[in-house]
Amino acid sequence: MLRQIYKLIANKLAVVIVLLAMPLQSYAYKYPPNYARDPDSPGITKKQIRRCPVADGFDFPVGKPNAKGYYNAQKFRRNNHLADDWNGVGGGNTDLNDPIYSIANGIVVQTVKYRGPWGRVTRILHNAGTKTKPVYVESLYAHMRKVMVRPGMIVKRGQQIGTIGNANGTWWAHLHLEIRTTINKSIGVGYSRDTTGYVDPTAYIKRHRPRFRYAARKRRRAQIKRARKLLAMKRAALKARRLRRLAKGKRTRIITSVRASFHRMLDSSLNYLASNKAADSPTSELSQAETVASHVWSGSMYAVSICEDTRYDKDATAESYGPESLDVKKGSIWPGEKSLPSVDKNPVFWPTQ
Repeated sequence: MLRQIYKLIANKLAVVIVLLAMPLQSYAYKYPPNYARDPDSPGITKKQIRRCPVADGFDFPVGKPNAKGYYNAQKFRRNNHLADDWNGVGGGNTDLNDPIYSIANGIVVQTVKYRGPWGRVTRILHNAGTKTKPVYVESLYAHMRKVMVRPGMIVKRGQQIGTIGNANGTWWAHLHLEIRTTINKSIGVGYSRDTTGYVDPTAYIKRHRPRFRYAARKRRRAQIKRARKLLAMKRAALKARRLRRLAKGKRTRIITSVRASFHRMLDSSLNYLASNKAADSPTSELSQAETVASHVWSGSMYAVSICEDTRYDKDATAESYGPESLDVKKGSIWPGEKSLPSVDKNPVFWPTQ
């Protein structure tokens, strides 16, 4: 009997403790320090803050993930602008009804339609920190033509939340994107010299790109770097090979040119020595050119003997290496001659050995 009474009392005490702890737990959870209490605020609740998922990175709201096909028509702080105006590269209303994407994981805190230049506005709360150390920021999308989300909905990065509009014809179609580091602020006017609570959206997104995408981009850059290095090595090898071929061809051309020059010189020397002027001239009247020609003839005959694998006779005379010894009837040595010319057999024509 006493045991049953003790058990009943313990159960009642447990219920009382739980009931007392619930308000204490609710009181213990406070709003984050960057929470504003403006009168015209969307009224972000504690429940929405607790349900806000952790963002795994930020992407651009148009042309996901890198704003392909769009440009920033009016950047942050230009003309005291507190946002980025994203417009299609075609200009005008070419981007009307283009999709708008959530820049990160978050929870929708407000969707409202304003009169005048704001048009339809959607506000999403994001946790850019961790579950234990949250860092809350808020993104605002204005001038929307169509809204595809509702307050309290959990959205993911890259999920379509609406389409681009022009605020009922007030502006050319574009997206007005704000990122606020102070959450739950009033809508404001979009322009102010005081940028407290606002950050440059483009710079913020670039600093908080998805880690896996950054890692993939890093790997791709490393692959590209290796491929470029390999390509450079191949190009260097091809260039060296081409230079070797050119050098070899140059040497071949030089040898061919020297041979041709030697042949021309040999022809002219033989033609001169075989002429009547050289044969009839006395020894005392031979000029230096004739002496050089005789040396060329002797050298050429020495080369012929080497090519024929014969021994060069230092005591050779004109009879030894005369035109008759070449066994040539017609050729380029005596062009235009029908018969072998006569050569003076005087040893004076040959260098004294």
